[in-house]
Amino acid sequence: MSGDSIRGRNLVKSGRFPDKWEDHWKRRGTQGGKLWQTDPIYGHYLFLNGQAVYVQSIAAASFTEAQFPQVEYRFGFRYENLGGGLNARVVLKPTNAEEDSIELSGVEDAETLAEWRSFLDHPTRVLQGDKTIDIEIHGSDSTDGAGLRTTDFELQILLPELVVAGLKLDGREYLSSTSTLLR
Repeated sequence: MSGDSIRGRNLVKSGRFPDKWEDHWKRRGTQGGKLWQTDPIYGHYLFLNGQAVYVQSIAAASFTEAQFPQVEYRFGFRYENLGGGLNARVVLKPTNAEEDSIELSGVEDAETLAEWRSFLDHPTRVLQGDKTIDIEIHGSDSTDGAGLRTTDFELQILLPELVVAGLKLDGREYLSSTSTLLR
């Protein structure tokens, strides 16, 4: 994310799947399986296979018409498609904007048993009228010990760089652009 941008709080609840993560992530349908596991480096993660789906619905932030063009939504997470199964993906579904499907299927590196990959700083299209953004995690079609591992979900709203218009100190006002004393 840009060094000039201001990071806010993460809008995703339980993005690292701590205890009670199911208070924020809900299962959709009955297909597939899930495991809640721990990795020594990344901590807790969610493992889905057999096309299991978990969803979190996030309230979109409200901005004025003047503010909205200056904000940017950015999305990220870490994953591994263990076994290289098909249909593994994460889908972002804003209320009105176009759905964004992030394909995670592919061939696993045969020499690597577990390799976390980062999918970070992804620009996400959100319209001013959007009320919610759904994040869907779709496990691969693999079964048994293969499937999609995910953690570190983050949805940020980046705000433009702050510019100080002036400063008042000890009853004196200063302009930042010219550094001159106003009074």
